[in-house]
Amino acid sequence: MNNMFTDNVKRMMEQAREESARLGHNYIGTEHLLLGLIRIDCSGARALTQMDLNLAELGESIDDYVISSRSPQTPKEVPFTPRAKNILVLAADEAKELNSQHTSTSHVILALVKDEEGVAAQVLDAFGVSYSGIRKQIESSDE
Repeated sequence: MNNMFTDNVKRMMEQAREESARLGHNYIGTEHLLLGLIRIDCSGARALTQMDLNLAELGESIDDYVISSRSPQTPKEVPFTPRAKNILVLAADEAKELNSQHTSTSHVILALVKDEEGVAAQVLDAFGVSYSGIRKQIESSDE
């Protein structure tokens, strides 16, 4: 499955691991995936900024939403939560639906918004990001 991800998705996952460690968490959840995505220059982050979202404010909101242990961890083999793993599967499904051979960060942001019960989706919803809105933005920027 890893071969179908773009380099940016791989960078996003590594950044998510670092964000989890920064927050003192021993897991990678949807909130960490979203933090990882907005911390790198990628199509998913650009789609959010094109919707007039301030990525710094979004990151601060995620930090406020989740409980931090306030003792940063050393990044190591930190497991993905079942929901975060499912996001990657949903992202691959989004890529297939959009006739893409590789899963990009645009597909990850679609999957994050689609999974309405995840922390990332709840934060994005608070910022007014809907699945249909972000999908429309991504499709218009692909042209």
